[in-house]
Amino acid sequence: MIEFKDLKVLVVDDESSIRKILSASLEDEGFQVESAESGTEALAKISDFKPNVMLLDVWMPGDLDGIQVLDKLEGLEQKTNVIVMSGHGSIETAVKAVKLGAWDFIEKPISMDKILITLKNMLLFEKQQKERASLLSQLKESYLLEGSSPHMQNIKSLIMKYGKSSSPYLIYGEGGVGKSLVARNIHYMSDRASGPFVSVNCNSIPQGLHKDELFSENGKFFLAGGGTLFLKNIEALEESAQVELADFLRNSARISNVRLVGSSGSDILSGAVKKGLFREDLFVKLSCLEMNIQPLRQRKDDLPVLFEAFSFEQSRKLGEAYKPIQQKALDLLISYDWPGNVKELKNFVERLYILSNNDSFDVYDLNYAGLTRHTNTVFIGMGDFRAARSEFEKSYLIAKLSENKGNISKTSEAIGLERSYLHRKIKAYDIEVE
Repeated sequence: MIEFKDLKVLVVDDESSIRKILSASLEDEGFQVESAESGTEALAKISDFKPNVMLLDVWMPGDLDGIQVLDKLEGLEQKTNVIVMSGHGSIETAVKAVKLGAWDFIEKPISMDKILITLKNMLLFEKQQKERASLLSQLKESYLLEGSSPHMQNIKSLIMKYGKSSSPYLIYGEGGVGKSLVARNIHYMSDRASGPFVSVNCNSIPQGLHKDELFSENGKFFLAGGGTLFLKNIEALEESAQVELADFLRNSARISNVRLVGSSGSDILSGAVKKGLFREDLFVKLSCLEMNIQPLRQRKDDLPVLFEAFSFEQSRKLGEAYKPIQQKALDLLISYDWPGNVKELKNFVERLYILSNNDSFDVYDLNYAGLTRHTNTVFIGMGDFRAARSEFEKSYLIAKLSENKGNISKTSEAIGLERSYLHRKIKAYDIEVE
């Protein structure tokens, strides 16, 4: 439903009767209306009245006609949509006005129904454009790349450069490093940003259906029209689909409609080419542009920034307060190799927020969430044997108190310690008991 309340319309016509009729009719529909009898007066009122829409007569006597007014609007700070009104003899002029930026033109004698329909269409279009721009802005924010290491700075620089191109490209890297995220960022930095981003995992397409899945009448290439098609694990494409894909890349008209991106493990695609499993001519064409994303273990400088970003994301998602991480716990995170890369880290932060009841994350929280289940990194940062024993005792007591919902008597009985001795330990380790 289009609401006309608070929308401003400026009626510009040298005929007094037309100004009065249009103004009264538009006010009845809920618009705020002012009028002007000349081009000069119209330009003056635009600065003060700041209309959303101007109904502008093309042919007006005096120093400025409708076309000249339209031309001068370009230099004004106030952005106003224009609907031109024209008599029978000035249709060509009205068409010229539309080419100069007017939204539409309406022939005289004026039909109020026609004006209202045109206004509704224009306002609906504007609303959709704003919603689309807002959604695109939210999407861009959702897919922001975090990290300030030299490697990530280089990746961000390449994203900007690749965004200006329409050539196909390849992204290499281990699973979980963010290849899809990088491809989305390039898409949103390109002139295809408002078009679709279609992602396909070639490993997931049933055998014998690769060609149909991509190139049928309603296949992925059709769905990606005007946007980007991202082929994950492109080395898994069947030969028939590779032949079709090579033909696609030779056809300039088809390339201009869809930008193609492929991703693969660091040496997997080149290995497939050497074994004759992937067409060399297709590989050469796709590798016009390339980027290789390092695993997280090779860019540990990014880990604190990534952890903080994922922590803020989880706190917003769960409606909880943001939880900082203690230095020892951060050291433990950095010491871990993260075989699942950024994706594993993001999942781990989510698990931390679900499992931890503390206001900040310490080594115990990380261990409890399973970080060191299959590693020996639990001992990193604990100093000598006495410090390690103290760390273990504290973590153990926190876990047992949590199991018994803070009930000291039950905890004492469960772990075989005198209640008074447990009290002393709780005080010594400064453990908060709910």
